[in-house]
Amino acid sequence: MRRSIVSMGWLVITVSGCAAMGPGPGAGPDSEAWELRRELSREARQATEARDFPRALDLLAELAETDTRSADAPARMGRIYAELGQLDEASEAFQRALDRDVDDIDSLIGLGRVKLARGKTTEAIARFDEAIEIDPGQATAHIGRGQALESLGRTDEALAAYFRALRHEPDAAPALSRVASIQLDRNQPESALARLDHLVELSFEDPETRIQRGRARLALGLTDEAIADLRFASEHLPDRADVAYLLTLAFEQADKTKDARTAADRALELDPNSVLVRELAERLHR
Repeated sequence: MRRSIVSMGWLVITVSGCAAMGPGPGAGPDSEAWELRRELSREARQATEARDFPRALDLLAELAETDTRSADAPARMGRIYAELGQLDEASEAFQRALDRDVDDIDSLIGLGRVKLARGKTTEAIARFDEAIEIDPGQATAHIGRGQALESLGRTDEALAAYFRALRHEPDAAPALSRVASIQLDRNQPESALARLDHLVELSFEDPETRIQRGRARLALGLTDEAIADLRFASEHLPDRADVAYLLTLAFEQADKTKDARTAADRALELDPNSVLVRELAERLHR
């Protein structure tokens, strides 16, 4: 019933501006080169925003050739390749950026995410640590570090990393989500609910957040509110057995036996091999 710990979100990393491309326009041939780089960068950004990734990659490759000192273009290529799931190409692009600028934070974080996606957790943590050493306020690096630590079962350290991310970026949704999930698993629903209320304010239509808030409300005995969240999630994720199961529990808690039976039957249909679902359905039908 938990979301995956590792959430990629590659293209949300801040894209460097034209200032990263070198000196501004001036007299002579350098002015023409700068204008060309600025135009390539602008067109690549537009193509990325339109999710026309092949064009964006072509433009960024040309930009990288016109300015061989800047890490901006290969770093942006790395983010696109990672978004496309092409991790080999992403890793190569991020490394090219770091060859140009060893302190390029976006590329350190991007490479850390690639390492984490490949299960190379220790290497991922090292990249995140390098980014944090350069800029301790990088919430994205703290989140990546937390995800890596959590995947190793080092939950206390992961929680500390998420809280550091939230200290620098209070609206960081991945950190809020993971903190809430850990608190729910630790039977701290009241603390989790505070994070989840914040998350729902940020993204009211996200069914995953509504599932988590439904869990927290259910644990706190806020039955009607839990039913509202879980109904919303069920309407948006009708094929999720875990949602149907939680909704069954909420209806049962509210003494709505008929609704509980219907939800249990749906959960059993979706996951007939689940012992928990089968036992719940049998109990409600006695």
